[in-house]
Amino acid sequence: MPFQAALVKDPGVSVNRVIWSPDGALFGVAYSRHIVQIYSYHGGEEIRHHLEIDAHVGGVNDLAFSHPNKQLCVITCGDDKTIKVWDAASGARQYIFEGHEAPVYSVCPHYKENIQFIFSTALDGKIKAWLYDNLGSRVDYEAPGRWCTTMAYSADGTRLFSCGTSKEGESSIVEWNESEGAVKRTYQGFRKRSLGVVQFDTTKNRFNGIQFLKNFRHRIRHKIID
Repeated sequence: MPFQAALVKDPGVSVNRVIWSPDGALFGVAYSRHIVQIYSYHGGEEIRHHLEIDAHVGGVNDLAFSHPNKQLCVITCGDDKTIKVWDAASGARQYIFEGHEAPVYSVCPHYKENIQFIFSTALDGKIKAWLYDNLGSRVDYEAPGRWCTTMAYSADGTRLFSCGTSKEGESSIVEWNESEGAVKRTYQGFRKRSLGVVQFDTTKNRFNGIQFLKNFRHRIRHKIID
């Protein structure tokens, strides 16, 4: 694989995100250099390379899996200020969403009342929502802290949260009123300065994903170093 050779030559390449598909059959890896790789999981520690996508100009900051129109897709976002949707089987691009004015930091796909959509957050603190069409963003929120923000729904899909860290290192976690685009509740005792960026931990699942992905990240790092 050409990108594996590039990893050896460029020690500055890092892994930005690793995430499972909903059924645990695939997982995706987003790199700091324009590439997304998709691997298939076959039990134990057996993995096989499935796809490599030249996804963005600059780094790929986040990725997620979703099922628009009952088709498994990979959603990516990057330094080029765009969000893109790819067929998880072929790697063909399905959609590109443009409208952010800063690098896109994270994506959060969801569905409600048979409507499928994607939330995206950018480094200028803007939160946008997109349907799977080419008609532009449907909402425009502003995140607390106005910097690195991720979004997640509660397990039952009824409550929307965001957490993030400002440039000054202050962290926040809030619940949103989706219909109004306003903060519904701010959680206290979470504003101490942080050396890193606060994120939700959504990796744990019935496939013991945390340990497996930790091991995979370790292997990738050693490939980069070696």
